[in-house]
Amino acid sequence: MLNKLLLSALLCLFLGQAAAGGDAAIEIKDPWIRSAPPNVAVMAAYLRLINRSDDTVKLIDVSSRQFENVEVHRSVMRDNIMHMEKMEQLTIAGKQETIFEPGGFHLMLMEPHRPLPKGDVVHLIFEFNNGQQLMIQARV
Repeated sequence: MLNKLLLSALLCLFLGQAAAGGDAAIEIKDPWIRSAPPNVAVMAAYLRLINRSDDTVKLIDVSSRQFENVEVHRSVMRDNIMHMEKMEQLTIAGKQETIFEPGGFHLMLMEPHRPLPKGDVVHLIFEFNNGQQLMIQARV
């Protein structure tokens, strides 16, 4: 167990330094997760995704060891009914920002491995088509 914690801490430190470096194309700010009752199967996460480079970058995967599955969704209005659409990839143009917020883009965090009460921290790993990986912490 101690080895897993140490490995996780080192990974967070390494990925955090890579994200903070001057050559990082993508920056993630203000992550948060809406709290939910302990028996829910799906939670939602929100954040700001900023592309600091001139190049278009695609978000190709988001994962968390604390959930069975993480998907990028967006809410769209069709025929006066709000629908959620799964996004297989999300394109972020150069020098642009995509905001994940209620009623728009968001992360669907599916099947938590344990209840996550208000104040808990969730680790999320973002993978981009340019090879960049970011690990962030989002508080419930």
